[in-house]
Amino acid sequence: LTVNTMAPMAMARAALRRMETGGTVAVLSAILADHPTAGMAAYTASKAGLSAWLTAVRQEQRRRGVTVFDVRPPHIE
Repeated sequence: LTVNTMAPMAMARAALRRMETGGTVAVLSAILADHPTAGMAAYTASKAGLSAWLTAVRQEQRRRGVTVFDVRPPHIE
């Protein structure tokens, strides 16, 4: 959770503080946020948490003209 959830949240928060009006933040989560996979429960949970947080931040930042992207690449072995 520290690496996959908390660290990207801290980086996004730091970037958002520097954006007075407008801007874009793009954060990598994973497609597993929507498609939990056996054997990857902790990873899936961490990415789902990050994705949920980004959804809320997107709504919060909309008025400031900041676009927030949740980039979800497919899982790669």
